[in-house]
Amino acid sequence: MAPLESHFELTTPSIAMTPRPTGRNLLPILFACTILASTHAPAQGVDAYPGRPVRLIVNFAAGGAIDAVARVVGAKLADAMGQQFVVDNRPGAGGNIGADAVAKARPDGYTLLVTLDTALTVNPSLYGKLPFDPAKDFAPISLAVAAPLVLLSRPGLPAATLRDFVTLAKAKPKALSFASAGTGTAGHLASVVLAQVAGYDYVDVAYKGGPQALTDVAADLADFTVLSFTVTSPLIKAGKVRALAVTSATRLAAYPDLPTVAESGYPGYEVRFWIGFLAPAGTPKPLIARLNAEITRALQHPQVRDALAAQNLDTVGNSPEEFAAIIEKDATRWSKIIKDSGARAN
Repeated sequence: MAPLESHFELTTPSIAMTPRPTGRNLLPILFACTILASTHAPAQGVDAYPGRPVRLIVNFAAGGAIDAVARVVGAKLADAMGQQFVVDNRPGAGGNIGADAVAKARPDGYTLLVTLDTALTVNPSLYGKLPFDPAKDFAPISLAVAAPLVLLSRPGLPAATLRDFVTLAKAKPKALSFASAGTGTAGHLASVVLAQVAGYDYVDVAYKGGPQALTDVAADLADFTVLSFTVTSPLIKAGKVRALAVTSATRLAAYPDLPTVAESGYPGYEVRFWIGFLAPAGTPKPLIARLNAEITRALQHPQVRDALAAQNLDTVGNSPEEFAAIIEKDATRWSKIIKDSGARAN
């Protein structure tokens, strides 16, 4: 997107004047020029923001939880701020393509990133080299939502519970196929951690996104997957896939009969993902504060909360400083897990 610049041009007709205007006679001309300039120059400052549509770059495919958050919150921001917030999906390379586009965008508040946590906390350890620095190239605005994942199996797999699944996986090492939404995604890492603590192995098959992975599991073409409820709820309720366990510490109100991984024999296991809003580094702090206030206000709106809760996404909202601390803490945690697992992006 072209940078926001001030474009106005002052032209003075050629008029023969004798004598040439000086001093007091020049004041009316200068005053007229000032009025003309203020008429054509775009409004500046935080109060005038946004003066044109804002791009929300989602660094994963449409149809998932990240896309849902961007669209629901973006619609409320548009209502509150009087400008369009346009969702621009830029999937690929575990979120790196979309993140890089924002990292290199002009820090004027008109290009924002809506991202899954792994793009900032996992990819630095998973990839040999990134085209951006997650710790330096972004200005955190607010964490938006947090949510657990669900372990699903294909309908024809002879495993009614997580214990059955682990027994089957141990009996046939590398026989089960895992449909991954992408290397380094939350579901991929949740599966890696579970395999470590339960002691089984499998074949990892990377897809372009969660919806594609889920489709193959439902069609009995892949054995299992770990994804968000945003993507999986319709097929779980329709009986097209079998939910084995939820990755949160406690059961979900929407699925009271679905046990957690921890209570299924692996105490202490908990994996939750989060989605947040960030701007390019260098975005003025007053503008970050304005965006934070608007986003956290939108997240508190009953309409937004209800829409996201229907997809089992818990709205959060916090300060830029609190969000930055969470990013740093999670990056440290996942760095150790990835190092221990030996996982690398292809």
